[in-house]
Amino acid sequence: MGNCLSKTNVVHPLVESSDAQTDLVAGVSESICDVDVVSGPESPALPTVDPVIPKSFYPPVVDISRDEASCRLIRSKISGRKAERQFRLRLQELLDGWRRGAAIELIETHSLSIPAENTVSVETLALNLANPDAKYMKTLGDSAQVNLYVAKAYAVFFWISTNIQFSPKMWRNFITNPESLRLETEANHVLEKRECVSKGHANLFHSVATAMGLKSCVVMGNIKIPRSETHDPTEQFQCSKLNQHWWNMVCIEGVWVPVDCACGSGMVAPYLKYQHTFMPQYFAVNPEHFILSHIPVKSEFQLLQESVTLANISPLISPSVLSLSLGVEPLSWAETLVIDRDSPSTTIKVPVRVHSNMRLSATLREAIDLTPDKNQNKLNDSQCQATFIQAKENSTVDIYASIPGKGTFFLGINVHKDNDTMPCFSYQINCLTKPAPYTGFPTVYDLPSVAFQFKPLYWNTPKAANVRENEEGKMDLVFRCQAGTQFYHCLLPGNKSSQLVDLDSQHFCTAVTRDITDYSLYKLNVVFPATGWWTVYLCAAKKTGDQVSGYTALFHFPVFVRKELHKCTYPHIHTPDIHFQLKEPISSDGKDILTVPFFLTQDLKLQSMLCFEDPGGLQYQEYTLTRPLEGLNERGEYKYVLQVIFPNSGKWYVRVYANSAEELQTEGYLSLFDLFLDVDNCLKSAIFPIMDQDVMKKCGIHLLHPDYLVTLNKVSKQTPLLRFIAPNRVTFDHYVEPTSHSPGNGSTEALFHRHFTYLSAVENMGTESRYELKAVFPKIGNWIIVLSAAETSLSNQKVALRVIVNFPPETDDFRIFPAVHPSFLEFGISFSADKIPYPKLCSSPEFHIEFQSLKSVNFAWTLQDIRSKRQMPHSTNVFLETSKETQGGKSLRKLRVVFPKPGTWLVQVVARNVLTDIVSDNTLSLSLHYQPVFDLIVEASNAALCHMSFPRIHESFHTPFGLHIDSSDLPLPSQIFQLPTTCEIKFYSPPGVLFWHHCTESSQLQDRKITRMTSYAETGLHELCADISKRGQWTVYLHAKLQDDISKTWTAVLQHSIVAKSSKSFSSSSLQYP
Repeated sequence: MGNCLSKTNVVHPLVESSDAQTDLVAGVSESICDVDVVSGPESPALPTVDPVIPKSFYPPVVDISRDEASCRLIRSKISGRKAERQFRLRLQELLDGWRRGAAIELIETHSLSIPAENTVSVETLALNLANPDAKYMKTLGDSAQVNLYVAKAYAVFFWISTNIQFSPKMWRNFITNPESLRLETEANHVLEKRECVSKGHANLFHSVATAMGLKSCVVMGNIKIPRSETHDPTEQFQCSKLNQHWWNMVCIEGVWVPVDCACGSGMVAPYLKYQHTFMPQYFAVNPEHFILSHIPVKSEFQLLQESVTLANISPLISPSVLSLSLGVEPLSWAETLVIDRDSPSTTIKVPVRVHSNMRLSATLREAIDLTPDKNQNKLNDSQCQATFIQAKENSTVDIYASIPGKGTFFLGINVHKDNDTMPCFSYQINCLTKPAPYTGFPTVYDLPSVAFQFKPLYWNTPKAANVRENEEGKMDLVFRCQAGTQFYHCLLPGNKSSQLVDLDSQHFCTAVTRDITDYSLYKLNVVFPATGWWTVYLCAAKKTGDQVSGYTALFHFPVFVRKELHKCTYPHIHTPDIHFQLKEPISSDGKDILTVPFFLTQDLKLQSMLCFEDPGGLQYQEYTLTRPLEGLNERGEYKYVLQVIFPNSGKWYVRVYANSAEELQTEGYLSLFDLFLDVDNCLKSAIFPIMDQDVMKKCGIHLLHPDYLVTLNKVSKQTPLLRFIAPNRVTFDHYVEPTSHSPGNGSTEALFHRHFTYLSAVENMGTESRYELKAVFPKIGNWIIVLSAAETSLSNQKVALRVIVNFPPETDDFRIFPAVHPSFLEFGISFSADKIPYPKLCSSPEFHIEFQSLKSVNFAWTLQDIRSKRQMPHSTNVFLETSKETQGGKSLRKLRVVFPKPGTWLVQVVARNVLTDIVSDNTLSLSLHYQPVFDLIVEASNAALCHMSFPRIHESFHTPFGLHIDSSDLPLPSQIFQLPTTCEIKFYSPPGVLFWHHCTESSQLQDRKITRMTSYAETGLHELCADISKRGQWTVYLHAKLQDDISKTWTAVLQHSIVAKSSKSFSSSSLQYP
C-alpha cells in the first residue's frame, strides 16, 4: 500500500508541558482534527476534541550516578597554579589574537615554505625556522620578548605536527620491544624517516626548540584514551605500555607550557586508523584540561595547584583537548555508568555543556576488542537510532541513550565543525539487565532540524518515546516547526536507515495536522497497514512564492508493528493550500457514506472521482460529491465537504480536483488530494449528482440537503431524483439519454426524437423557489439525466448538474413527462402530482390529462403523427375541458384526445393570455400571440373512437359569450355509416345571448332546414341538433351575439364536421384505419 503526503490543521491549540516549551532539538548526525464517517448525506457538526494530556517526548531514565558525586568533587579540585593564571590568560588571548589576525598564518606559511633539503638536521631546521629574515619575525619587530618565544615555539610545533606522522606499526613494535625503537626516536632519525611514535615527536621538538634558544624538556607519562578506543573496555586506566606517551614542556617567561606534537599530528589512539591531521589545540594547552588525558609520571609536570593521583583521574571521563577548546564539556564526570539488574529502564541521560554554535552528535557502540590481532573494522553504527539529543537552555544539552541489550556499550559524543566530525569523549555503559525489545529513538538529521526549527514535543502513544514497538496500529508525534513549512511524510516497509526518500511513491498512511491558533505547532499522524517493520519519514521544504524548494529529511523512525489498521487511511495531499479536520484515520468501515470535511484558502470549483483498484482506470463521478459548506471564515478559509459512496467492496481510490475542465484528461486544473480505502461495506442503490459549481453558483441553485443523495431503489413517479432551490429568473432545460458510463453494462437505443425530454421534468414544489427534478427510464440500462440552467436567457443555458443511473423500470406501464416550455410557468400552468408522469402507451379509447392554469388563458393545439410527420393544426381530435370549479384561483382543465388511428402522436399545446393579448380576428390562428407551453407524446394502441371527434370551439365561445359545453356527451361522431341520423350538441349559455345555426355540405350551400335547437331558459341548456340523411361531408355551425348588440354581426363560436359515408348498416370492421 504505501505512503502518505499531507498538510492539515488541528481544531484546537495543543497543550504543551512546561518542559516541552523549553526544549529544542539539536539532532544526531546530520490537525488534531476530526473526520466523521456517517450513514447519511447530512454534514455532521464537527465533534469536540478531548483536551490533550501534556506528555514528554523523552522517556524516564535510570539513575546511574552512583560515582557522580565523588567524580564531581575530584573535577572541582583540578585547577591550575594561581600564580600562573594571569600569564596563561594573556597567552591564550595572544594566540587568539594571532589567529584572528595574520601572525599565525605567517608562521605557518613560513614553515611550509622551508625546502626539504634544509630540514635534514636539527640545526638546519632550527636555523630556517628562526630565520631573522622570515616575514613573521619582521612582523614581530620590537614587540615583547614573550611574543618571540611563543612564535618560535609555535613554529616548531606546527612544522613537526604537519611533517612528522605518527606510525601505529612502530607503536605496536614499541609495545613489544621498547629498546627496538631507541634509534628510531632520535631527532635526526625522525627527520630522515618522517614518521615515529610520540617519543620521537617529543625528542625532535626538544632538540629543535633548544637549538632555537628555547627552554624545553621531554615529559613521559600516560595518555588516557577514550574507553571505546582501548583494547580492553573493562580494565581501569593505569600506567602500562599500552598508554605510554611522551610530550613536551616549553618555558616562556618562567612558566611551563604543555605541547604535544604527536596529538597535534592527529594521533588519538594507537589502534584506530590513523589520519594525519593538524590539530592546533595541542599547543599551549590549559593544564586543567591537559591533566584529564595526559598524566605525567612526575607530579611537578601536572602544573596544578594541587596534584592529583592516578587513582583520582582513573574514574573521570576524558574529554579531548579539542572538545574542551571548542567549549564542549561533560557535566556528568563519571566515565563508567552502570544499569543494575533491577533497574526499571535501560535509558540513560547525560548532560553536556556546549557553545550555542556547536553541533553535537552521539553514537552508541557495543564494546569491541581492538587488540592488534583483532579486526578493528568491527566498529559500526548499527545502534545509532538508540541515541537522541535534547537541547536545553543555558548552553546545555541532554543526551539520551536507549541501551539495546545486556553487555558493555560506549556512548560517544562528537562535535561537528567545518564539515568535520571530531570525537570529544565517551562513556562506558555496563548494562546488567535485559531491556524491552525494539527500543530506539528517531534519527533526527541535525542541519535540516536546525534550519526548520524542528522540535519534537511528545508522542501521543501509550509507549515511551524510545520504544520502537507498536501494538496500537497507529501513532502520532506532536512537534514544533517553522511556521509555513511544507511537509512531505511517508511510511515505507522495512527497517530503513537511509536519508533518501522516494518522493514519487503513493502516500496514504501518514498525515501532518496544524494547530489553528499556533501555526508553528504540528502533529504527525501514522497508521500502519500491516504488521512487521515500517519506517516513518518526515521531510520539510520552504515555500518561496508559489515555488516549493526541494524536500530534505528531518527524521526517520523504524517501528516494529504488531497490530495493523489496513482499513484506515490519510489523504495524500498535492497542494499546501488545503488542510483537514482529522481526529482519527479515515475509514469507511461499517458506514454507508464517507464524509470528509476540509478547508481551502481559495474559493475553487471542485470535482471528484472514484476509481476502482487502479487510479488510472475508469473514473466514476456519480459516487462522489464535493461541495462547499460555508463561505470565508475568520481564518480566511473556505469549508468544503467530500462525500463518497462505494458501490462495491474492494480497494478504491478517491481523487479531488480543482478548476477542472469537462474531461479530467485536459489541462487547466489542479489535483488537490487522493484517498485510498479498503472497503468491505457498500451502498449499491445510491448515487450523487455531478454538479458544475460555477453554473450552480451563478444561477443561485442549491440542492436541498437530504437530496444530495439519489436513492435508486426508491425512484418512482412519486419520488423526485433531486430537490433544489433556484430564483424565479432562472430558466431550465432537461433531458434523459442513454450512456455507457456506469458500473452496469449495456446501452439504450433512442426512443424519442426530442432529445429524450419526455423522460424528465422539473416541477415546482408549491413555492416559487423550490423545485423537483423527476425522471423515468424506458428500459433497463445506463441513463444520464442532464439539467441545464441560465439566468433568463435560453440561449446561454449551461449544464448545471448530471445524474447517472443504472436503472430497470418498475413495471411494464412505462410513463413519461410532458415536455414543458419556459412559458409554462408564465401562464400559471401546473400538473397534478399524482397524474404525472403519465402512461406513454394509451390502451384506452381516449387519452386525457388534467392541469391547472390562470383563468384568463386560452389554449390551442396541434396533433402530429410522429412517424409520418403529418401535422393537423386545430385538430378536432383534441378538446380542452374547463371546469367551473377553481383551485387556488386557477381554472381546472382537462385535455382530452381521441386518435384517428393507432400510432405515436405528438400533442403540442400553445396558449395566450386574453387580458394582455389582442387578436385581430376570432380565428384560432397559431400566431405569435400564442406561445408553446407543453408537449405530450402518446403511443395509441386502441383506435376504437377513430370515428369520433370533438367540436371546434372558438375563443369567443368562452369570451365574451360565456358559453359552456356539456363534455359528458363528447366526443361526437365524426363519421356516420347509417342514415338517416341526428347529431346532437349540448351546451349552456347565460341569459341575453342570441344564436344562429346552420349546416352545410361541402358541395352545397348552407342548409338551415336540417338544424334545429331547443333551449331551456330555466337551466340555460341548449340542444343543437342536425338531421343528416344524405351522404357527404357536413359541417354544423353555431354563431352568437349579445341581445343588446344592435349590430348585425354574428360571431362564430362552434363548428363540427361529420362525414356521412353510407346508408348501409354500421359494422366495426369499417372503423379500422379509416
